Amino acid sequence: MNPETYLRPRPKSHYDLEVEAVCERLGLVVKTQRLVPGECPTWDREKCKKGWHVHGWHYRATVARKPTKPCPWTCNRNEICTHFQSISFDFWNSQHDREKGWHPRAYDILSCISGDLSAPTDPDEVVQEYGDMPPSQAVAVAEFARKLQAFFTEAEKQALSEIQ
Repeated sequence: MNPETYLRPRPKSHYDLEVEAVCERLGLVVKTQRLVPGECPTWDREKCKKGWHVHGWHYRATVARKPTKPCPWTCNRNEICTHFQSISFDFWNSQHDREKGWHPRAYDILSCISGDLSAPTDPDEVVQEYGDMPPSQAVAVAEFARKLQAFFTEAEKQALSEIQ
């Protein structure tokens, strides 16, 4: 069965409302696009080969700043204009949300990356803080933290760090 055929609306929680208010105040827009067929996350590929999928669907998440002036190119005005500053990354929602047929919301995305905003940007420090891992994973964690820290302003980092 195609998972898209049984998607159900998810009730908004107070966390969703809080994040919507933060995004509105900061001028941020969060959008996700489900990747079909999606890949298993690198940390779970061995389990996936055995058929033990313990993660949600694979998405491409984008966080962008709302444009403050009209786009000089021909963008669809109802979508995120990619001509303005944005950051995109792979995201997997939870197994629970996949089973319920729920897509991730802004809260799901921003609460996950808010912790990465303060992550070390040096692979050796990543290993010291998070424990042993393959060197390529430590490099990827450090690189993602660098990208997030470069994208978000100090005010945005502070607001996102307060997301529960």
